[in-house]
Amino acid sequence: MNFNPALFLNGFQQELRIDLEDAKFPEATIFTVYQPKDAYWEKSLWYYEIDGTNRLILTTHRVADLERLNYMNFSPQRIDLPRIHTYSFQRKDKDEAPLQQYLRFARMPEKGNLPITSFEGIIPEFIAFDRVLTPDERMRVETYLSLKYGISVSQFGTTFLLDAENRVIWNGKECEDFPYYITGIGRDDASGLDQKQSASSYNPSLLAIGANRIASNNPENKAVMPDKSYLIWGDNGESLLFEKEAQGHPERLSRKWLVTASGGINQVKTEVRLGVKQLKKPANPGETYWLVIDRSGTGKFPAGAVEYFKAVKTTSDEFIFFQNIEWDPDRSGKDLFTIAIGPEMIAETWITPPQCNPRENGRIQMGAAGGQPPYRFSLINLADQSERNWVTFSSDLEEVMDVAPGDYRLKITDAQGHKYEEALYVQSADAPLSDLKNSYLLKPGQPLRLDAARGITASSVSYCWIGPDGSKSYSPEITVSTPGSYQLILNREGCESRQNIRITQQGEDPFKDLALFPNPVSSDGTFNLKIALSQPAPVEVFMYDSSGRLVQNRSSGSARDHFLSGKINAPGNYVLKLISMGFTRSLTLTVE
Repeated sequence: MNFNPALFLNGFQQELRIDLEDAKFPEATIFTVYQPKDAYWEKSLWYYEIDGTNRLILTTHRVADLERLNYMNFSPQRIDLPRIHTYSFQRKDKDEAPLQQYLRFARMPEKGNLPITSFEGIIPEFIAFDRVLTPDERMRVETYLSLKYGISVSQFGTTFLLDAENRVIWNGKECEDFPYYITGIGRDDASGLDQKQSASSYNPSLLAIGANRIASNNPENKAVMPDKSYLIWGDNGESLLFEKEAQGHPERLSRKWLVTASGGINQVKTEVRLGVKQLKKPANPGETYWLVIDRSGTGKFPAGAVEYFKAVKTTSDEFIFFQNIEWDPDRSGKDLFTIAIGPEMIAETWITPPQCNPRENGRIQMGAAGGQPPYRFSLINLADQSERNWVTFSSDLEEVMDVAPGDYRLKITDAQGHKYEEALYVQSADAPLSDLKNSYLLKPGQPLRLDAARGITASSVSYCWIGPDGSKSYSPEITVSTPGSYQLILNREGCESRQNIRITQQGEDPFKDLALFPNPVSSDGTFNLKIALSQPAPVEVFMYDSSGRLVQNRSSGSARDHFLSGKINAPGNYVLKLISMGFTRSLTLTVE
């Protein structure tokens, strides 16, 4: 798991039994890392047997004191995903030592007739302390396990990670927009952590980062990182679609990753590996992938803070690699990155907009990445065909002053003859703007109504819609039944704005099969939801009571088959609303 060895157990065929001899456990804190092979039924991970009596058991759904009939239930979103489970207890035991006591892994208890099955899957690590740890001590152990095995500590709420000296190395509140797939690399001699390469175990084929070069496993990576150094990242959960987020830049993924760096990790060169088969758009002939790092860590990709790194050429059709990547050179503690797609040479353009009233021209900062300097730039004003030309001998940005609003054509040629060309529109900062989004989903049989006047309070604004076929409408409101690219032009006394709006046709209903069982369910029982999709996709589940109040919600990562479990104590009828790929299904659950 996460490039580390992991023990595979099949409790149907064999078990792992540990003899605890005459040890006494009046209190303990137990950490278990595991991943079941499949998502079906509740499974026995381990149980504690003392003098022939089953005392304590951990399953994929609960931990139970079988002597005292105390249960601590939890409802994992998907039981086939990897998980770190932590449990602490205190109890008064008899003074005499037990005759026999064992920890038995993967096998279902022979006594008790419990409604569970044996475990089949991996248990890479099990740690037990003979006392109840403090919250900070627990978090330090969970941080060690989280980074080692690529598992998020908190699947609900805010995640904080602590090093062995109790220093915060991931602050979930400061990184609240990037709570997904948190993992990292790091070395901490006090805890024994030396994780040189890492990928989220929830989706290991998407993104991995390793010190020096990513090896086949962690022990084979011979890179040496400084002690007390960490590089940790999480993502914003957005799609893996490429979007034109800013003119004068290549298309970038909607998904962004925030990186936090501490210790001497900025001295370590890394390799970034990305699974291209999960991206929604492959590179066309003549295009390549780019790693784009925002050194400001803000996600705004401001001028002077953005670096581009071209993917290295390999024979792999599964992964792309970016090598010799250094993080946090300014020691701010944070970087942000994403992936872009574009030609071998790309433009870097930042526009400081002009102003209509009072009239003031703007400026443009321009540069190039890739290719071979010197670069020859040409900026043509299409209104009067005036042209500005200059040459740069590096990738440093050049500033063009006194830029009026309007249409321009940017051309770049490098020393090897590579050419880049793009249309730019310079828009005034005080031009009228609508409240409309840049993209909408068109559902079958449901025309889309777009009102450009919504949110505009200024008078004397004129409207012009241009459809995919070039047709024009001068009403602020249009009804859309055809997908494509639409342009909205707003004009107020000669001050003009343009907005490109993409309308995408929704695809086929992805829900192939749904099963909700048992139904009805008792108020102290667990219900299960099985979802089969036509293709891998995330699913969101919302549960509403009879008054329409939201009582629970879950989200599950991209997969073709989803298996979720839950529990609701209050009797009544509930509606489960399932959403995937823009489609919705509803199921009714009765709790008796």
